[in-house]
Amino acid sequence: MKTVRTILITLLADIEAGLDFVDEDISFISNTEVQSRLTEASDLVAQILKQISSRAGQQHHFQIVIAGPPNAGKSSLLNALAQNSFAIVSPEPGTTRDFVRCRMEIDGIPFDLLDTAGLESIDDDGPRGLAQSFTQEQLDQADLILLCHSCEDLSALHQSDLQEDPSTSHNSEMWRVITKKDLLDKDSLKPIVAPYRFSISTKTGEGLESMKLAIQLWLSKKNKELVDAMPMTAERCYDALQNATQALGEALRANEYAAGEEIVAGEIRLALDELGQVAGVVYTDDILDVLFSRFCIGK
Repeated sequence: MKTVRTILITLLADIEAGLDFVDEDISFISNTEVQSRLTEASDLVAQILKQISSRAGQQHHFQIVIAGPPNAGKSSLLNALAQNSFAIVSPEPGTTRDFVRCRMEIDGIPFDLLDTAGLESIDDDGPRGLAQSFTQEQLDQADLILLCHSCEDLSALHQSDLQEDPSTSHNSEMWRVITKKDLLDKDSLKPIVAPYRFSISTKTGEGLESMKLAIQLWLSKKNKELVDAMPMTAERCYDALQNATQALGEALRANEYAAGEEIVAGEIRLALDELGQVAGVVYTDDILDVLFSRFCIGK
């Protein structure tokens, strides 16, 4: 989208510069060059339309990321939810250095469940630093974050200020989870469960069914929202691109039959208006920037 807009904005600037100096018989661009650039822009828009058509009906794969400090029971939770041993489980902190992705489906809705390296403040370029970079990338792309804290780490469980948590810098929905619940009795858990949505034990299975049901309901809700929104958005984009294609076609014909640069420029403006609806931008300031930078107007 950016490429086709750049082509058209530059082309329109060249044409309008010529219109400004029409009385002086100065030509800034030939008809052949106009035809070439319009054809290139039209071909790019056609490619975008083809991509939209090919993606129609494809399902979105939601991404659920399991995150938390080292040794918080993340890998055990992934294995329990997936009902398989995809991730290596070890009492040694830092066992997961990369991330483990498990493709799953509930009620026909596909999603990826990811186990990530334990969240740490590491700035170096070594393996642990790279693991943190991978984790942050997955958090950036997450639709839902399951933020885990182990019952073994009572100081972390008692934290009430979520702003200190690395995951709160992301816009994803987040559920806080107490893991290894079997290590504490109910009375010990009572003062600290309030900020947490789930308290679970992968060893005894306690709390897992509730979490699975919640994920199922969350997926159903998010998928419905996506299904309701996507057709409307895709249809608007498709219509705008079709209108842009038509305007570019008219510009090509006007240029081919020498109908006048004013008509060609007018059709390019219409195309840019339609492309702006897809990209969410306007082109007026961009045209002025090109005019000033290329032709030193006003200097």
